[in-house]
Amino acid sequence: ISQIFEPFYTETDSKMPSNGIGLALVKSLVKYLNGSLSVESDEKQGIEFIISLPLFEKAPEFSEIQNNFIEKNLNFSLENTIYDEEMDFESHSVMVQQSDDITYELLIVEDNKELASFLSYHFSSYFKVTVARDGEEALQKIAHSQPDLIISDIMMPRIDGTELCKAVKDNFETSHIPVILLTAKTNVESKMEGLDSGADAYISKPFSVKELGLHVRKILLSRENLKKHLMKFGVKEDTFTSLNNKDQKFIEHLTDIIYKNIDNPQFDVDIFSAEAGVSRTLLHNKLKKITNLSTTEFIRTIKLTEAKKMILTNEYSISEIAYKVGFNDPAYFSRSFKKYFKVSPSEIRDVPN
Repeated sequence: ISQIFEPFYTETDSKMPSNGIGLALVKSLVKYLNGSLSVESDEKQGIEFIISLPLFEKAPEFSEIQNNFIEKNLNFSLENTIYDEEMDFESHSVMVQQSDDITYELLIVEDNKELASFLSYHFSSYFKVTVARDGEEALQKIAHSQPDLIISDIMMPRIDGTELCKAVKDNFETSHIPVILLTAKTNVESKMEGLDSGADAYISKPFSVKELGLHVRKILLSRENLKKHLMKFGVKEDTFTSLNNKDQKFIEHLTDIIYKNIDNPQFDVDIFSAEAGVSRTLLHNKLKKITNLSTTEFIRTIKLTEAKKMILTNEYSISEIAYKVGFNDPAYFSRSFKKYFKVSPSEIRDVPN
């Protein structure tokens, strides 16, 4: 009874669902109206909630409630964050610089209807949001359409969040999908279990929506930065450190294949996928999700950045470099180079180091 108005409270190691936010919200509403709320429980008689509200000569204007209620009277652990309109995602580049053909998709997995509804409402202003009620339904939705990020509760019926995370991370086709786990369990063992399953972040309930939003932004921003890094510097030893081990090894394997065939003008997507041991579709989907580049763009990025390195050494002519990175026509190479770097190969060479 002493914990009944705490949001998301769950008995330690209990399989029962958490309190959610309903009673906490009721308490806040009553407090806003200068009322009181009490609860009495009897094992034989049941439970009784008693709300006492003062009478007003004049009720507050709706605009006053709208302006003041959220700001001042949500007096529980999600205070100042649960309806935080100051969380301006649009001020962050990853939220606004999505190209016309890219919309980030979030999958929220939560058996608490109130929390699922709230998170869906909160993030739907910035992403395409899909909701699943447990891990089993989530896996079905993932098989149909892969999200860019999963936010999942841990304690759920059928397949829980930890099992879901492990299933996602152990499957090659989905291992690139970041997973954020939410849980009422705060002990170290539970956190270690969640991280051991491959979770990219682990957040305890009650949580700050602002903190959750920052985790989401940071994870998605790291993918955007990976694309920018590839386009600017090519492949270096530290290029893929933001990825999990499986995806890092996969991308490094793909990079090795391209370097092995870098001077082969016949090297194309079919040869690439065959040597990688995956289908064209899976190769494209994985690269697009991990690097935000198509297969063709990924090949071209590595070839042209390698060409740029050669140009800066002054060891070869522009034509020789074109052939060394697999272009049959030096003129076409120069046009491709200028389109990619916004400057011609000769202009790059003329720029002092």
